[in-house]
Amino acid sequence: MSALLTLPAELRNQIYDLLFIETCPYTCAANNTSTSQSLADFGKPTNLDETTATPAQPLLLTCRQMHRETQLLHLQRTSFTVGGIYADPEAFARLCTANLSPPLAKQLRHITLVGRINRLRALNESWNGVPFGNPHLSLETLVLVPRRPAQYDRHYAEIADLDSAHTLSYTLSETLKNLHNIQRVVVRNEDDCFNAVVWKVIYRNLISRLLRWGGKLCSCRFREGDNWFEVLVDGRNADPEVYRDADTEFQRVIG
Repeated sequence: MSALLTLPAELRNQIYDLLFIETCPYTCAANNTSTSQSLADFGKPTNLDETTATPAQPLLLTCRQMHRETQLLHLQRTSFTVGGIYADPEAFARLCTANLSPPLAKQLRHITLVGRINRLRALNESWNGVPFGNPHLSLETLVLVPRRPAQYDRHYAEIADLDSAHTLSYTLSETLKNLHNIQRVVVRNEDDCFNAVVWKVIYRNLISRLLRWGGKLCSCRFREGDNWFEVLVDGRNADPEVYRDADTEFQRVIG
């Protein structure tokens, strides 16, 4: 019998709260690290010596009682990673059916989607305004890590990248127009996949498209960092010193 389980439930909850630290969606890597877990592996036995285990994940594998008491914290505070194939609602539904019941899916807060740009087109083509087309999801953060197309010819790298930039900015703008159940979308240029010029084109085109669509009436708010940018889906009450509306941000971007 674990001494931990002899403590009052209130004290155990305080200990769990300290152990399950919310992972930062800005820094979780595209490949699984100690701060990111593949959603496809959720519920499967894990080698605790592997770096893919989150710091508090061993608690879930200790015993049934501890698993029951810590499972929701694990779902709420872990940045889960899925591959581009799971951008498609049917594929994501199959993944959740195997590992997550609807009540558990509701507890997910952070998902990182890593995929080639052609895979990410499902965001606006088949999501129907909700993340992964799943009505049970209500995310705080969706992180998108775009990758180049599978057939990438370095002889025409600049042309291929610019074409990808327009496709990605179009996909993002069309998605953000009617997106629900997500508080913020973060797009990251992981491992400098795109050069600085192309990355600027992606961001500028996104702002431009949303500006033409809704102008100052657009509720999205923006901020840009080093190789990433963030969009508050409904940021009308956001701090104007930190987040800018489409009009202000476009003027800043074009200089």
